[in-house]
Amino acid sequence: MKKKKAMLFPYDTSLLHMVIHRDTINEYEIVKVVSLKSWGYCGADAGAKLGVSTGVMVTDDFQKALAEVEIVIVADTNIPLEHNQINMYTEIIKSAGKQFLDIRYESKENDKMTFNEDLYSDGIPKIRDIDKPLVMIVGTGANTGKFDIQLRVREMFLSGGYKVSQIGSKSYCELWGFHSFPDFMNKTLNAAEKIVRFNHYVNYIANSEDADIVIVGVPGGVVPISNKLFDDFGIMNYMVANAVKPDYVILNTGFVDYNNNYVETMVKALKYRLDYDVDSVFLSNFYINWEATDSLDRLVYMTLPVNVVDEEARICGCYSLYNKESVEACKENLFSTLIGYGKSICTGRRKSSGTGFE
Repeated sequence: MKKKKAMLFPYDTSLLHMVIHRDTINEYEIVKVVSLKSWGYCGADAGAKLGVSTGVMVTDDFQKALAEVEIVIVADTNIPLEHNQINMYTEIIKSAGKQFLDIRYESKENDKMTFNEDLYSDGIPKIRDIDKPLVMIVGTGANTGKFDIQLRVREMFLSGGYKVSQIGSKSYCELWGFHSFPDFMNKTLNAAEKIVRFNHYVNYIANSEDADIVIVGVPGGVVPISNKLFDDFGIMNYMVANAVKPDYVILNTGFVDYNNNYVETMVKALKYRLDYDVDSVFLSNFYINWEATDSLDRLVYMTLPVNVVDEEARICGCYSLYNKESVEACKENLFSTLIGYGKSICTGRRKSSGTGFE
């Protein structure tokens, strides 16, 4: 199938994953990345602020870029774009006869895959054992590189010839051919019903897709960031941790002034709060600007170059997201850990029983 040529707009580094992983997007080929001139990205590589080379230059010439694409993908960003600005660009897109894909809001996942299982068909609802190796990816909050890691882990297994069932933390996971987080987890159901339903949902996907491996990326942070910026207090992570038991956990954490102590504290906290061991930790290239955050009452981030994060990650015993050797080391740890649990995945061939790897 020929992919539609697409523009990604507006761009800031929170969307770097879309540029890095653009080749694996199913229906669209991102050929233009457009930002606002005042945002400071134009005329440079999309990964320049982090010291990452993507081969894609960012432009502020919206009209010229629009003439070269069939569709504009509008995404959410760290730097807020005013509603009237979005409306203005929407009208320009429509006037040019181009398509418009808004991925800022909740997906229509349940329109694409029906899951209306009766939890009470066998009497009292039960938590089911997921008989597939399960990798869980969590983060301390936004901008920790959590979704980028989900895409990288996906590719690790796909490139080895495995069937992957995946539920991701973004509302637009379907662009890569896997499931966004189910809508029922955000509805007014009680927590117990959400936990059981999510357990059944993961089990259903893994079995119906005949998966070799299941990857779950959890939205939101595992803990509140502050007394004013607390997201959902880690409730989503709590529910998922009770719904499924992971075989391998990757924690993505923001960069802080005291990374080593912070990482140790977070790993211990998740052991006691959520009852799982963290197997790998990735250090983010994003750093919260607390002075600006307190002033504006919204999270404001600064970016850190790869070399700074690489060195800090080495000191802390963490992995660095944009360091190829570091990601490869994580892959080796992931595969060897699953092998150690008796869930061998080293050759890319299914066992004849269909229950694991060899």
